Amino acid sequence: MMTNKNKTLNENGRAWNAISLRQLEAFRSVIAAGSVTGAAKHLGVTQPGISRLLSQLEEQMGLRLFDRKHGRLTATPEALMLVDDVNRTFEGLDKLRQTASTIHLSGTGPLRIGATPILYRSILKPALGMFTKDRPDTTFSLEVGTSEAVIEWVATGQLEMGMTYFPIQQPGIDTEVLLKTDAVCVMPKGHPLTAKSVIRPADLSGVPFIGMTRRISSRHRIEEVFRKAGRPLNMRAEVNLVDAARDLVREEIGVTILSPIAVVGKDGEGLEIRPFRPRQPRNYGIITAVARSLSGTATDFIEVLRQYVREAIDRGDLPQSKGPK
Repeated sequence: MMTNKNKTLNENGRAWNAISLRQLEAFRSVIAAGSVTGAAKHLGVTQPGISRLLSQLEEQMGLRLFDRKHGRLTATPEALMLVDDVNRTFEGLDKLRQTASTIHLSGTGPLRIGATPILYRSILKPALGMFTKDRPDTTFSLEVGTSEAVIEWVATGQLEMGMTYFPIQQPGIDTEVLLKTDAVCVMPKGHPLTAKSVIRPADLSGVPFIGMTRRISSRHRIEEVFRKAGRPLNMRAEVNLVDAARDLVREEIGVTILSPIAVVGKDGEGLEIRPFRPRQPRNYGIITAVARSLSGTATDFIEVLRQYVREAIDRGDLPQSKGPK
């Protein structure tokens, strides 16, 4: 029997605490099977048992979930509004079981890491190759996104660690710089400015420029450099991805200023690169959450990242700042 609306509202907190997974499982099974009989067979309980669980759930939620007509149950609109949330609850439980099983078998959960696209390609991907060769049983979850997204994922605990550019303004985040670089001017092959060994703001006066959108912090730093030099940028296009800026330069739509790791290896094919002055530091590294301890796997992987960056710099595969000039 349903409680009246006022009683349900007054006792809602106590009622919701009493909801059981078994009741939700019965609800989910009836929706999926389309009948109490099908749900009873699926769960291995009696039909009266299913009906009792549904009645308890309705009582505790204060909602009518099914209409009962001629011995059949029909889901109400209210019930259908709950289906997605109930399914997500069980998906979360399945993930919890999988993670617990992984921890039981290997002593740790999956390595949860993230990076911006250029750091994924230039550092994280090869470092993961090194790491997993020595640890074939290691599993990991990888997210590639904007710097802002990676920072948020680490801050909220969705990722254990991330790789992004610095500086960042985010309370509760620890940072470790792995690579220091200086921005470069990126031009298409055969551009007149390739005759110069160094590019300065005056050289780019009137030259069509491809900049990052104003959501990207480097955009504001570049604008400030040109403002101080008294040379306004001739903004031809704005993009939110480094990949797009490179592609547009290859199409001879304009020139741009990027981190040198954005034009390493194949990413630099079809492009001309020159140092840009005054220096615009582009530093990169690891972020972790201050309030959370790292797993043993994450700690070991960070050491591999440090090793890979050192060796890549020594080989000349990664650029490194030469200091002020």
